[in-house]
Amino acid sequence: MEVADPRHKIVDLGATEVAKNSPKKKKYIPIINNSPAPVTFNLALTPETPALQSTGALTISPTNTITLEPGGTCKVEVAFASNTRIPQFSEEVTMEFAGQYETLFVVKGQCLGMEVSLDTTAIPFPTVVKGSSSSRKLIMSNTGDMTAKYAFQV
Repeated sequence: MEVADPRHKIVDLGATEVAKNSPKKKKYIPIINNSPAPVTFNLALTPETPALQSTGALTISPTNTITLEPGGTCKVEVAFASNTRIPQFSEEVTMEFAGQYETLFVVKGQCLGMEVSLDTTAIPFPTVVKGSSSSRKLIMSNTGDMTAKYAFQV
């Protein structure tokens, strides 16, 4: 079993942007049975990237047991969309056959988003007398992938 086109050994989904209810980015990867016998197997995707483990952002199908005759092909759908920021990832799609796992191809991608944080959640000020002033520093960090605009409402 292998991908029908060697260029599909690495499937680059590119970068998507965080968007609620956005359609999934999909790619179809044909795999072929080059062995002289039929092969029955299951596809598996077990993300190691923490942001992908519980979100369902990256999926593959079919999810049922597949049997391919010699020379037979099957298209594997890889779908990706997220409503949260996911840093660059690289995950293996494997086939499980007779208790053995073999990598078919690797999926790469990321979901770009804004992520801004402050170094504190509160700014304490001491007592100030009339006509004087007091100041404190606040550090704002843009740890996301995109330019962020902001404004303080005073």
